[in-house]
Amino acid sequence: MFKIEKGLIHPAYKFKAFEEAPWDQMEVGDSFLAKNVSETEGRAICRIYGQKLNKNFDATLEKENEGIRFWRVEEDRKIVDYEIKLLNLLRKNGKLTKGVILNRFRGMTYPKLNEMLVNLQKQSLIIVHTKNHPRRKDKIFLYEAV
Repeated sequence: MFKIEKGLIHPAYKFKAFEEAPWDQMEVGDSFLAKNVSETEGRAICRIYGQKLNKNFDATLEKENEGIRFWRVEEDRKIVDYEIKLLNLLRKNGKLTKGVILNRFRGMTYPKLNEMLVNLQKQSLIIVHTKNHPRRKDKIFLYEAV
């Protein structure tokens, strides 16, 4: 025999519930807890609402509450986190083009990547190599961690 269960959210509508969350009212340092969401889903939700509102959000796993805590974070901290990830990516893989880097960091925009690369160059943490494109007459820029 089958038992009818009521009040469950269909997986296709799971993210729709987050439209009611107070994303636009949150100040830096504010957070809220959501249950029944994985950490991967939480990060995707942060990316979606961050792009919609042009703000930065982060999701962290709360072990004692068995949920995900969504935080409003500062712009600078987020860029520094991405810069660290970018340096680690370049250290592991060697020379990479901007296109390859963007493919690895889905959700990042081209202007933010340019800003990060300029910041890292100013700090002398990366160097830029140029080489001629094999078919076209322009140059290819390759970025490498020092």
